[in-house]
Amino acid sequence: MTPPTCSSAEVSSSFISEETPGAGSAEIPSVSTTSASSRERAEANRHFNTGILYGCLAYIVWGLIPLYFKLLTDIPTLDILANRIGYSLPLLFLLVWWLGKGQSLLANLKKPRIVGNLALCALLLSTNWYLFLYATFSDQIMQSSLAYFMLPLFNVLFGVIFLKEKLVPFQVFCVGLATFGVSVMTVGAGVFPWLAISLATTFAAYGLVHKITPVDSVLALTIEMMSTFPIAIAFLFWQSPTVTPEFWQNHLSTGLLLILGGFLTAAPLLMFIIATKRVRLITLGMLQYIAPTIQFFLAWQLYGEALTWDKLFAFGCIWMSLVIFMVGSSMAASRASKSANSLRV
Repeated sequence: MTPPTCSSAEVSSSFISEETPGAGSAEIPSVSTTSASSRERAEANRHFNTGILYGCLAYIVWGLIPLYFKLLTDIPTLDILANRIGYSLPLLFLLVWWLGKGQSLLANLKKPRIVGNLALCALLLSTNWYLFLYATFSDQIMQSSLAYFMLPLFNVLFGVIFLKEKLVPFQVFCVGLATFGVSVMTVGAGVFPWLAISLATTFAAYGLVHKITPVDSVLALTIEMMSTFPIAIAFLFWQSPTVTPEFWQNHLSTGLLLILGGFLTAAPLLMFIIATKRVRLITLGMLQYIAPTIQFFLAWQLYGEALTWDKLFAFGCIWMSLVIFMVGSSMAASRASKSANSLRV
């Protein structure tokens, strides 16, 4: 899921809050005050470090998840998707209960516009999951890696098209450079990278609908799974052999792997949520490239997908555009923060 954005000015003081004496004050802080301040800083550092750890773990799980799906190659893609939805929802209900958000869940379920938007999100997410499974099983993991490297640029493009946001020059250059790289890959391979484009498009659209739907991310995913749960269960009992006693008797290990899919959906989400509460979103934005980087090396080194010159050129263009994009965004946020501070003074 795409994390919400905020300026660095909003988060620059979100971990350590210290009161400073007035301009004319000559008061010297007491030892107890200094000690308390040190403890607060130490606690803030501990929260920040655990936030980084949880964020890294979440993206590492998402990066390594093709290894899990490769263990299920004998199960049809739709069966895996339906099982993932079916086993995710109970765990998400437990997560909602653990976070104390049951009342908020019920309140949001009474709002037709929110439920409608999240049902659309569920359709987009299910499509994205299906495409990701297809990429994994058809030995095109490098295309999924390419998709998630391109995702920030697709988010920018969707903001321009649907939210009428304005591009600054460095953003125009980044989008143009990435487009050029993909165009060269298309000409070199003789095939349009429809899978990578489709993965990036569906997830960018998913993020866009979330952006205009003011709901907590855990509650949103829970409502999304609730909207697709009846369809998934109907499919499993009507079409899939994975719920029959014979399947569980003869393929117990595979059945347990399908249950694990629910955990692998909910657990990294929980770690991601913890990270968003403890780490600046700019930092989290940098961590998001852990997952596609892992997938890139899995595809290349473990599964033997060819790294041809056109793919390498496309990845190079996208990596360069991402570096420029992140540096430019960081500088813009820093200028905005300094401007806000000067106005307060």
